[in-house]
Amino acid sequence: MFYPGQGERITTNPRNEHNNMSAKAFVLVNVEPGVVTEIVSRLRDAAHIKSAYMVTGPYDAIAEVEAEDYARIAEIVEDEVRKMEGIEKTMTLVVF
Repeated sequence: MFYPGQGERITTNPRNEHNNMSAKAFVLVNVEPGVVTEIVSRLRDAAHIKSAYMVTGPYDAIAEVEAEDYARIAEIVEDEVRKMEGIEKTMTLVVF
């Protein structure tokens, strides 16, 4: 089994080297039945969401959030994601 830090060196994507954002999280999202396409579209249009996708499995969608720090990530998830009409629950996975 491979673990991060073992073997190959983990590096940053060179396309993002000028990015001032230092915090990242993925937000797993459950939505009301029948509105996943609309929710993903609204997530993609949200200012602080870098990307959003429909997924299979126990969650309906995933959104990538970037901000200047982790406190701001929490604010974005609470104020911009969780308050969207049609979202039932979220789980935030912070990236280190």
